[in-house]
Amino acid sequence: MLHDCWLYYRMTMDKTVLQELIYPLLKRAVNYYLHFVKKENGKWHLPPTDSPEYGENCEDCNYDLALLQWGCITLLECVQILGITDEKESIWRDICENLTDYPMDETGYMIGKDLPYRKSHRHFSHLMMHIPLYLVNRDNSDSWDLVRRSIEHWFSYKGDILGFSYVGASLLCSAYQKGDLALAHIRSLLNNHVTINSMYAEAGPVIETPLAGMECIQQLLLQSWGGKVRVFPAMPEEWQDASFENLAAQGGFVVSASYKNGRTEWIQIKSLTDTECTVECDMTKAEVSFDGKNYTEVDIQKLYHLKINAGETVFVRNTLYL
Repeated sequence: MLHDCWLYYRMTMDKTVLQELIYPLLKRAVNYYLHFVKKENGKWHLPPTDSPEYGENCEDCNYDLALLQWGCITLLECVQILGITDEKESIWRDICENLTDYPMDETGYMIGKDLPYRKSHRHFSHLMMHIPLYLVNRDNSDSWDLVRRSIEHWFSYKGDILGFSYVGASLLCSAYQKGDLALAHIRSLLNNHVTINSMYAEAGPVIETPLAGMECIQQLLLQSWGGKVRVFPAMPEEWQDASFENLAAQGGFVVSASYKNGRTEWIQIKSLTDTECTVECDMTKAEVSFDGKNYTEVDIQKLYHLKINAGETVFVRNTLYL
């Protein structure tokens, strides 16, 4: 829940939400873990906990390890943003630096220590360090083969692979720029699980899986984790033309963009705050204008760093289309 709140803060950059809701509640949530986390041989470990709906307890459960690591990283970021100190900072930092490795075997990520993935399970809770937390990602590790093996092993057990499973698989693929695979999972969701009226049923009719399916489509068009606004980061080969308008991105940005003949045509970014923005895209050279004034040619080489004032709009157009 607090990760969703954090994403809201990152989209709006509203420090009131950070100060009054996220920081105090996240501190209490992480403090709960501190009552039973233990340090052995220089590494922090968790006692037996449960990965949601899997039904078996294990030590160093990947689900809880990922949430604990994300919580400590985020709390350290909170105190830095708010300009405060906290008596728990040292232990948060120690956990970030010395948390035990995520349990894995030859098939990929396990549920936890001594508990391999060995029965059908609709959730990707043992893979949360990748999605939605991005603690392990394509920027900080060469981990696609591990993710691929984990997905294949996860889907090899039939029975409880349901609509939400395809959502998780698609998001994992798009995070690693595997757009064709991500689209294939979206199609499996739409063709096999979502009804013509956009609803979905397991024990009964629900809407959250179709809404998550919408996110899968959006993640092919725009991602904004890791301090970058990633425009058209995982486009499937067959999607040669696309566009979107006014999607929120982390950092307090509102983004629109056009994709034409298999390349980014232009990007428009409006900032809600005075901030710096790093754009990742497929452009190499572009013309850049702030609020429609004075186009300047720049070399991008897939990454472009710029300073945007609050309320200012930057327009970046690919020189290939001029």
